[in-house]
Amino acid sequence: MFHWTDQKIGVHGFYCVLALTLLSLFARELHQKGFDVSMETALKELSRVYEVAHIYSPESKQKDVFTLSERSELQQKLLDAFGLTERHVNG
Repeated sequence: MFHWTDQKIGVHGFYCVLALTLLSLFARELHQKGFDVSMETALKELSRVYEVAHIYSPESKQKDVFTLSERSELQQKLLDAFGLTERHVNG
């Protein structure tokens, strides 16, 4: 932590508590959805999934397209369980 003022130290502490709360909720959801993997493994697997956005100019008449990288079976199950595979695009 490289903060020197009370306000910045307080904000840093808030971010840390918020991150721990979100990770705890994520771990609880993993357990409730029947995943028998550690939080570390789940986060590592999800961090290896990439999304590529193909954005076209309005003149091209093509719709914007979002493509996910190739996924392992575990990655796909995690994405499906948390509803991260559907994308609604205006265009």
